[in-house]
Amino acid sequence: MAFRSRIRREPLRLPEITLVPLIDTALTLLIIFMITAPMMRLSIKVELPDSKTARATKVEEESIVVEMDTRGQVRCGDKQYNLEQDPGQLAVFKRDIARRVTSANNAIFLFADRGLRYQKIVELFDVLNAIEGVQHVALVTQRIT
Repeated sequence: MAFRSRIRREPLRLPEITLVPLIDTALTLLIIFMITAPMMRLSIKVELPDSKTARATKVEEESIVVEMDTRGQVRCGDKQYNLEQDPGQLAVFKRDIARRVTSANNAIFLFADRGLRYQKIVELFDVLNAIEGVQHVALVTQRIT
């Protein structure tokens, strides 16, 4: 007589991976990066001069922005130039700006610190105007209310 075991076998279960915590974490990180990414723009500290009649102009992400601080450090994009101490960087600076100038993107926004001597601003302004393809150089100020 054959005896059968009364123990019932349950079917094998495959282990489950819950994706909800993974998705929650990914979306949280995405939101954090979306909030902090605009603040991560590398720049030098520039205190803009005040103006009562300044008009609001939107500086687009692809616009050419040149910044100059009180020490004469010039920054364009992620590159920094010291035009006063190393005159050889002037040619590199002009070449880098000329590469970014296109027929649709031919305006340069100049952020110059209020503590700069006016002569330094005019010299940089002249350098920027002399670059081939540049149509406009705009001095950026902040509006006082």
